[in-house]
Amino acid sequence: MGHPLPLKLEMAQARWSVRGNIRLNGRAEVVSIKDAVSSSYSCFLCCPNTFGSGWISPDNCPSTTAGGTVEFTAFEEDTNGAYCGWNFEPFPVGASWDSSNQSVATIDYDGVATGISPGFTNISCYWTTYRWVWDDIDESCNEDVEPFEADGGCMSVNPQPHIVFSGSGIPLKNGDPPANTWPSYPNSVTMHADTDFAGGTYLWTTTSDKVKLTNEQTDTVTVTSLKPSIEEGDVQIKVTQTVEGESGDDQISTTVQQPSSLTYVAAGSSSNTITIKCSPTVVEDCCDTNSTGIQRDINWQLMDQKGQPMKLAIPGSDSGTYDSTHNACGLTTFRGTPPALKELTDSTGIWSHHYWFCTGNCACTTNGTQNYTFNGFSISAHFVYTCSTITVDGH
Repeated sequence: MGHPLPLKLEMAQARWSVRGNIRLNGRAEVVSIKDAVSSSYSCFLCCPNTFGSGWISPDNCPSTTAGGTVEFTAFEEDTNGAYCGWNFEPFPVGASWDSSNQSVATIDYDGVATGISPGFTNISCYWTTYRWVWDDIDESCNEDVEPFEADGGCMSVNPQPHIVFSGSGIPLKNGDPPANTWPSYPNSVTMHADTDFAGGTYLWTTTSDKVKLTNEQTDTVTVTSLKPSIEEGDVQIKVTQTVEGESGDDQISTTVQQPSSLTYVAAGSSSNTITIKCSPTVVEDCCDTNSTGIQRDINWQLMDQKGQPMKLAIPGSDSGTYDSTHNACGLTTFRGTPPALKELTDSTGIWSHHYWFCTGNCACTTNGTQNYTFNGFSISAHFVYTCSTITVDGH
């Protein structure tokens, strides 16, 4: 049975039994010249172990997914109640296995069941048992060989949907965009349930009051933001797929993101002198012959209220206002990026902005505020323009 003998063992009895039509008896021999002992003794004691009961383990109907496995074991418990009244520890036996629904799961000769498709199947197995009966008249054991079927085993194969969503979260909007600009501010995303098994039913659920769900009984749900997250990942979205009465689910945690700040990523090209004379049709990035200036490109990452990147395409615009008491460069107009241009951050949430100005007052310094609007939320950054540098939010 795999139990080692204790190291301090002084005296014990070994008990042997057989399976099948084999006879076995034991002999004890004692020889001691010192004690003048020589004896030989053999006897038959009790019948061999006889079958008592058998079962399948596990017996709680475990579940797996397609391609997954469950290992079953057949156990036998023997007794010697036919004569001596002993019961013995259960032990695993070799058996022939069967699955009642081969389209759901198959099972091999080792009792390893493999899931094929969603559904339920019963597991059973067969093996040969040996029963011994004591005959008081002949004072002998009579053997009875019988097949035994252990049933009650079962398993289910569940579908395993996987939520596909690559966004950083669900964007929050503030109001609606101005007329003749973007058609709307985005405030929803879609999530898709990818699965190996077509058909069945789907049910999307959430415990969060920060979003609402639509189309929640299809494989693709729409998640619409209602209010900003308090903690990162505090919105749980769950999908449950049911096929042939068996269900599987997947869940993700996400965040309702409110545009709240810009983080400096990198500076692009720059020029310390802009002396190109403006043509009648080209009016950007040029200064007249009486002015000089500078231009600079900066890439910003749009961030949410928890300081996490918003990796979404978000409508954005910007403008600027100068501090009248610190406007030695004499700037009067800020073009910025008006809503009418319908600009967006890129899909990773990067806002690439082009800063430039012209003045006839070099050397000079102008301080002011760059005003940004993303999805209806305002963000501001301080700027300093000189004839040789452009600095925004300290960069």
